[in-house]
Amino acid sequence: MALRPRVVLTLTLYDLKRSYRRPLTLFWEALFPIFMITLTVYVFIPTGGGTPAKTVRVLVVPEGEGLLDHCRELAKYMNNVTVGEHRLFNATAVSVELDEAIEMLRNGTCDAVVVVPRDYPEMLERFKIHVKVYRLAGTLDQMSEQFTAYAVRSFFDASGRYVAGGCLVYLAQKLRRAGIAVSGDPLVAYVLERAEEVAFNNTVIEEHEVTPRKTMSPEEVRRYAAGIMAMAMAFVEYLFTGILGAGSAIVEKFERRYMERLLSTRLSPWELFASLTLGLLVEGASVTVLCLAFAAYALRAIYVIGPLSVEALFIAALALVAMLLTTSVGVMIGTVFRSTEAVNAVANLIIWPTMFLGGIWLPKWMIPEAVRWFADINPLSHMLQAIIGVMTYGRPVTEYLPTLAASLALSAVLMSLSALLYRRYVASFLER
Repeated sequence: MALRPRVVLTLTLYDLKRSYRRPLTLFWEALFPIFMITLTVYVFIPTGGGTPAKTVRVLVVPEGEGLLDHCRELAKYMNNVTVGEHRLFNATAVSVELDEAIEMLRNGTCDAVVVVPRDYPEMLERFKIHVKVYRLAGTLDQMSEQFTAYAVRSFFDASGRYVAGGCLVYLAQKLRRAGIAVSGDPLVAYVLERAEEVAFNNTVIEEHEVTPRKTMSPEEVRRYAAGIMAMAMAFVEYLFTGILGAGSAIVEKFERRYMERLLSTRLSPWELFASLTLGLLVEGASVTVLCLAFAAYALRAIYVIGPLSVEALFIAALALVAMLLTTSVGVMIGTVFRSTEAVNAVANLIIWPTMFLGGIWLPKWMIPEAVRWFADINPLSHMLQAIIGVMTYGRPVTEYLPTLAASLALSAVLMSLSALLYRRYVASFLER
């Protein structure tokens, strides 16, 4: 039987009316996202303070000729620093001019530039460390700014103490070789005390703040964050309406004999499948518009694209693909686990880890490194980051076309598989 669009539309409208008449639907798809966006933007989005667990990307550059080997040695020591199992620095020694390094800092290639000055070898021979550090100040991500400053400063302070310790050991060895008692002699104790006082103040760090192409006030940070959290909340809703909503809808239709009454008419299984999918897409689109509009008008979120631009079409396409992906997963769960309790359990086992550990609600750098691989392979995370990159940071659409193509292919495969399972489920139901 051919698919009849009017019948599919009628079924979709009927399902949407039934869905929106439930108070829980209005709560989860309207009040809940508004509450979460507002709470996160005004309570949990910091405009200062806090230290994210991230790897700081550092360029180590020489100020003149003959210093590249010192840069390489410094980068090697920085790359050996870990906090637990977390690698603190990803340092690279490069021979470029300072202006070029700062431009790389501004365009996001690195988080900090460490310059090895011309007097570095001479200072090192005197058991002192002298470096110049350039880092961004006034960006959207102020937590990362402060973490970078703290991490780099702490590394060189610790390096200074290490060098100071070596200085004191060297001095003590020379005294011993000269036959002078290191302990017990008041004069030697005084000399060592003065040496320690000088040695542990042997680090000179010249810090320079580099302004990005556009600096951010705390209020602007919140406004940009509001747009990001609005889209993240929309993806959270895709998880619930797609996975839990689709699975529950299928089980409910079969458990309440609703499917039996529908199939006794001239309706085909494909028309029911199409109406179910279309209804969930409408719900997902409604939530997306609600989240983005609320963030724009109530929280004054900043979006760098226009509503009728090519970029907006790209975002709509990616959001549609994400909704299709979650809906297909929900259909598969509903056809495999054929009870309400089982569907709820399996759906929640997928939704909550994906939301918090899959790079949806929490950014990747806040996810523990041991489970960050999940966010790296999660297709929804890649789709969300592509949308944020275009919508908030103004990056070109062409940068994310591979993401769109891969997501579209994956969604097509999962949707085909879910349709096949749905057809078999209906066929087995009719045989009974």
